[in-house]
Amino acid sequence: MLKTIWQYKGERLRLFHTHLLLNYGFVLFLPFLIVLSFYHYKVTFPIFRIQANLRVWQNYIQPIAVTLLLLFLGCLFSLYVIRRSEQKHGFFYTRKTKQIVTRHLMLQRFLTTKEKKTEKGIKKVEKLVKTYYKHEKEYDTITFDLVNEHFEKILELPKLLEQWLEADLVSSERNREFIFFRFLLDNVSKRMMFSEVKANEDEIVLMNGVKWVYRKIPHGLILAPTGAGKTFLQYAMISAFGKIGRVHLADPKRSDISQFKHFKAFKNLVVSNTEDIFMQYEEAVELMEKRYAYMIQHPNFTIGKDYSFYDMKPEFYILDEFAALVSELEGAKGRLPNGERRKDKYDFQNLLAPLILKARQCGIFFIFATQKATVDVIPSIVRDNVGLRVTLGTVTQDGYTAVFGDWKEKRFVNKGEKMGRGYFYNGTGVPLEFYSPLFEETFDPMTYWAEFPEMPYTDVSHISLDEETKKEVNEYLDSIETIEELEKKKFVREENNRLFEEKEKRIEQIVAGGQSFERK
Repeated sequence: MLKTIWQYKGERLRLFHTHLLLNYGFVLFLPFLIVLSFYHYKVTFPIFRIQANLRVWQNYIQPIAVTLLLLFLGCLFSLYVIRRSEQKHGFFYTRKTKQIVTRHLMLQRFLTTKEKKTEKGIKKVEKLVKTYYKHEKEYDTITFDLVNEHFEKILELPKLLEQWLEADLVSSERNREFIFFRFLLDNVSKRMMFSEVKANEDEIVLMNGVKWVYRKIPHGLILAPTGAGKTFLQYAMISAFGKIGRVHLADPKRSDISQFKHFKAFKNLVVSNTEDIFMQYEEAVELMEKRYAYMIQHPNFTIGKDYSFYDMKPEFYILDEFAALVSELEGAKGRLPNGERRKDKYDFQNLLAPLILKARQCGIFFIFATQKATVDVIPSIVRDNVGLRVTLGTVTQDGYTAVFGDWKEKRFVNKGEKMGRGYFYNGTGVPLEFYSPLFEETFDPMTYWAEFPEMPYTDVSHISLDEETKKEVNEYLDSIETIEELEKKKFVREENNRLFEEKEKRIEQIVAGGQSFERK
């Protein structure tokens, strides 16, 4: 009830906050200044009062030495306390943030001018536009009053604020008077180790607090140049998904992923050459049809229910180096030794289309990794229908646009010196800074994958795909397309509402805490 009447926006920023840390530094330095004054009053002054000869230079040695020592210790103490507090995101971290934002706003001339009558005439008084700052654990919220002449400039501020705060914009909300920008801080501390990455029948957690609900928002796209940490992320996904379902791998460049063919758990599940990749995805289409037939023929068949309702294990297809496959397909000409026409990239796109659009409900999911994400590489059927979108390493702005689309409120920044760092979008909210999982120092990939247990799967090989069954499956698929889209939209809406409600609860707790303090 209270939040509908009044909402706590945080501390209002003022122009004097441009020197906030200097002011606090002086306060911390003040005890040393008091001690210094006391010393000079008790020691230095009596010396010069007794010895009236001010030209005796030896009398100055001790006072000067003590003065310099106390000044140095005072400055060192103040600097240490402030810096230490900043590093721990303590009291002075929030003060420095207020100072930084205020300075930038002042330099950008986010000021309002009022005329004030004085005895000497009319005086112009400048004030910062109404801006509020609130810090909540790992989040900073900056709130602006929109009722001023800077309305349009304020709406364009999120990209600048991300740079000023070195934080990620996670939400922006507005009403008729105010706009709230919420930022997530210090994502690197949320980074997980390889062994910590877990998946269940609904989701996979790739970083603390960062999850992909693949069952509701299926399929993924990973863009990463060489050496950006893509292998770490793929290994973590293979490990997590391989414990709850079966993972199929394709690597047209015959690099790291192709080596999984040597491990027992991945026998007959790893392909590299173009013809085998086509065969793998043709088998995926057949598998999809059989799984749908299995669901339809199940005694508890219920329209609209997905694979988990029938206790079916999910199937995951990871295609590494998508751009390399497209490059090979573009150069495909002539015929195979058996006389068949060589498949090209359009054949592969036609093969992908039904899988991307219809495979989710029967529990088949696809993840595509690439070093290049231009329009000629990533087909629109993939780009428009993936739920997970990840970039790692140094990516061009065109690359970010290709993966995430055009986010006007978001600015993507490259930090190439940080291995495995990039951006993550799971279909809800906005893209966030992301760090791929790290291997433990003792991790031995050869031993780990050699000992990896057999992956669980639902056997549907007994399902016969005769003409009648195929017709039944196709009719069912046609009937669920609208349901699929509605379910996806419903999940996204519910997830966004959940994030909003969590924020409102935190605000109520802060308000309640403030009222309790006032009563005391």
